[in-house]
Amino acid sequence: MNAIDLKKTTLRITLIAIRKAIPRPLYAAEKAAQNTAQFITDSNIIALYMPFGAEISTLPLAQKLRTLNKTIALPVVETKNAPLIFKEWLPDTKLVKGICNTLEPPLNAEIVNPDIVITPLVGFDKNGYRLGMGGGYYDRTIARLRGQPNPPKFIGFGFDCQEVKKIPVGIFDQQLDNIITNKSIFSCF
Repeated sequence: MNAIDLKKTTLRITLIAIRKAIPRPLYAAEKAAQNTAQFITDSNIIALYMPFGAEISTLPLAQKLRTLNKTIALPVVETKNAPLIFKEWLPDTKLVKGICNTLEPPLNAEIVNPDIVITPLVGFDKNGYRLGMGGGYYDRTIARLRGQPNPPKFIGFGFDCQEVKKIPVGIFDQQLDNIITNKSIFSCF
């Protein structure tokens, strides 16, 4: 393990413990969902994630998007160590456990190209760097999609207490466009 990966692992352990101790996490998730309003007006397809462990819940945001008749997508891991794809998540879709034990739309769900990708966070800094769970799926996805015409916006979604001064950055780490928390909105570049 190199020095950057060691720093990330240590920081990840600390931040996950902080995230698990958050009082009233659903209230914070509702506040973060309210803070996304300015970003979703001109977008039709928004990719969320199903919360895993103590991640901030995107379910209040999903409810808001459904009332606005937006198309919601969820990430799917088709192959380990590859970029994510996104499939439509309809209200009656029965989600299945994917390769990484996350809930995903089934094989027959339609693949879509989101206008906005809401990404989970373990930690973040104001420069738009995020610390995830360590699989690199979102970094690979951001790198791939930013190379295409009309790439989506990538927005980190988390709790305010997940902010750190500086995320250790490796050569494959990608910046987010914005970060939205229960208390703040950051434009990153």
